[in-house]
Amino acid sequence: MTSFARWPGGIYLLGVREVAVIGHTQCGLAHADSTTLVASMQALGVDPHKLIEQEKLGDMQGLLRWLGVFNDVHVNVREVVNVIRRSPYLPKIPVHGLVIDIITGKLELVDKG
Repeated sequence: MTSFARWPGGIYLLGVREVAVIGHTQCGLAHADSTTLVASMQALGVDPHKLIEQEKLGDMQGLLRWLGVFNDVHVNVREVVNVIRRSPYLPKIPVHGLVIDIITGKLELVDKG
């Protein structure tokens, strides 16, 4: 999947007229642990508390949301689909939401555009 910041180029420059957002089961961003997050950030030289303060995130839960952590992949896919649909900078094209099970390979449609 291409970066969220870059994919609109496909709509304007390559003729893309339909978008599919595909989440996957057992995603590392689902159910992230704040203790592990803090340790990882500190190991990489980033002070999570300073980041929370600078970005006005409020608390650790705000930081987790800011980083894209979620609890339910289906809900997350629907939220991303809705962000894309509501963008005032994109034409009204079909945006679909799907979840792929990484064990079985089954692709589930969760939001038909």
